[in-house]
Amino acid sequence: MTDWLEIAASIFLWMAISYAVLYLGAALVALLMMRRHPYVVLFVLPLLAMCVIGPVTVGVLTSLVLAYTLAASDKEISPWHCMVLGVFQSIMLIVVSFSRLLGTL
Repeated sequence: MTDWLEIAASIFLWMAISYAVLYLGAALVALLMMRRHPYVVLFVLPLLAMCVIGPVTVGVLTSLVLAYTLAASDKEISPWHCMVLGVFQSIMLIVVSFSRLLGTL
């Protein structure tokens, strides 16, 4: 792949898939642990919303920047590179969201 839109789409696709798997797992755990609570839906819906909001906001921007940088290097990028970058984006987004780094800025 050498076209930056193709690279961006591939990175974003892998990021969205890995992010969705992690957040759907978290929503399933929340649903199972709170199955007898009367307001269980109110706790699971924000997790499911984050399954879409995270990749659409942060994922698109970072995928475009990474793809533009890789396309500017004029090297052939394999789909495996895109997979690694997409999964790494998800991991870094989760690490930042769990850390208190943003609260100190």
